[in-house]
Amino acid sequence: MKEAAKKSYGRKGEKIVNMNYEAIDRGAQDVKKVEIPSEWKNAGEDESKAQASGDNKCLVDYVNNVLKPVNAYKGNDLPVSAFLNYADGAVPNGSAAYEKRGIAVDVPEWKPENCIPVSYTHLRAHETPEHLVCRLLLEKKKKKKK
Repeated sequence: MKEAAKKSYGRKGEKIVNMNYEAIDRGAQDVKKVEIPSEWKNAGEDESKAQASGDNKCLVDYVNNVLKPVNAYKGNDLPVSAFLNYADGAVPNGSAAYEKRGIAVDVPEWKPENCIPVSYTHLRAHETPEHLVCRLLLEKKKKKKK
């Protein structure tokens, strides 16, 4: 590990390399054995927790028969018939409440005053939603002029 640290951080200076060496040594010294109960070896998923319930039968069926297996990476095991009611891509309202997802607390907002003209090369190197919107607006303006 120390060789890798020297290779990765060598050009940053000896101080940085030594800090990494200290971290590697500290990690090796502070390793602690954690005892794991033997019954965990055969632990399975608690299916009772995995089942959704509620008043909206359509939503509950969707969550239990489609959403939960897909989110558990078992979507390939589902038969095509599981998706017949959702062939148009619409899903029952309220299904997001059953998902464990890290949803952003803050939603980004486009601020036109932050918009600056950018070249295509700059856009590729620094793609952000604001730059993308600005680029599309510039292209739209150019088409109108023609």
